[in-house]
Amino acid sequence: MSDGVEYILSTCNEALQTSVFLTDSTPDSGNILKTYKNGGVAVNNTLQQIGDDFILIAEQKKPLLHMWPINNEQPTKNVKLILPEPASVLAVSPNNHYLAAGIVSKLYIWHLPSGRLLSVQQKHVLPITCIKFSENNGFLVTACQTGMLVTYRFGELISGNNSHLAQSEIGQVEPLYILKDHSAAIVGLHIGNFEIESRLVTISNDHTCRLYNLITGNCLLQIIHQEQLASVIFDTPCWNLFIGTNSGAIYQYNLQNPPRTMSVHADMEENCKLKFEGHERRITCLDLNITNEILVSGSDDYSVIVWNISSRQQLNKIVHRGAITNVKFLTNNKNLFVHNFIPKFKVQSLKRNIESQLWNCEISIVEEGDDRDEDCEFVFEEAEIGKLQQHLYNTKVINKQLYSALLTLNENRN
Repeated sequence: MSDGVEYILSTCNEALQTSVFLTDSTPDSGNILKTYKNGGVAVNNTLQQIGDDFILIAEQKKPLLHMWPINNEQPTKNVKLILPEPASVLAVSPNNHYLAAGIVSKLYIWHLPSGRLLSVQQKHVLPITCIKFSENNGFLVTACQTGMLVTYRFGELISGNNSHLAQSEIGQVEPLYILKDHSAAIVGLHIGNFEIESRLVTISNDHTCRLYNLITGNCLLQIIHQEQLASVIFDTPCWNLFIGTNSGAIYQYNLQNPPRTMSVHADMEENCKLKFEGHERRITCLDLNITNEILVSGSDDYSVIVWNISSRQQLNKIVHRGAITNVKFLTNNKNLFVHNFIPKFKVQSLKRNIESQLWNCEISIVEEGDDRDEDCEFVFEEAEIGKLQQHLYNTKVINKQLYSALLTLNENRN
């Protein structure tokens, strides 16, 4: 296999034994190259990669995640990925160290290398529909069925437990901002790749698409549609916006030449005349390849279509046994077709509760007459433990203040 070859990962709602399909994206091919089995039906918006090592999904109607080594059709058995309740959406951080899950109306965050549950947040009152990380893990955005959008500084979500304090001692994290611009459920969300200069786009059942500045939350553009919107993505430089609809049409907007007014109607806007036609039912998912030249779409009509963006012609059509629930490009890596490999990223079984221990190691109390172990580096008198706990707390507070100040300076500079 040559470098740069791209494949397509897809799931559908009629899994039988196969949960995830790996297919060839080259024109007129669509050959199934590998299948990942025995994970049940994958929930929409839960197909994730953990580096070049693993594929992850949430199983429909069950509080379970399933993870496959990228080269193996059977899920791992030695890592238990059990959730409090079934997940509605998943997101793995770009550095592959953190997992965010929407479980009913709560946001859960785990540290994958240790399995520790770091944070549980509840700003939403109805189920979470979308979760996205920004490119460099700086921000995490969630949306829900009420139309509310919540943006967090990700470091603040995890800083409490990284400082060895229980979440209950810190309380709920204050978001960077909360938006309630949409009047119905947000069903699609995407973040660009320029971190503090990034754009954030949402689509809603209120027939609107909104483009925001990620840092400030200021609305830059609103596009009003007559059709119901279903999925959304834009390319790496944020030049082209793609919106999938319930009718099966996909619209492309040129963001390099935006309209002069902040709010426009799609049927009156010249930039919306680029249209991809081929699906017969709702567009459930969209993805772009690494060069932003190829678009892939999944639909309730059981098909995955690969498109050339410049010509809007179909390069490939892959038919499944059920409605498509996830689709994602996968760039070829050395682990795909090897028999054995050593994973770069470690994943441990997920813990169900937030730990309150100050240390992951034990702190021994020296009683009178005890002999000190010469090999032990952490042995303290009982009176010293209280001082140590206070010192750790003070260090946590100082670090959080420094982190917040650094973010503020960085935002002001830009």
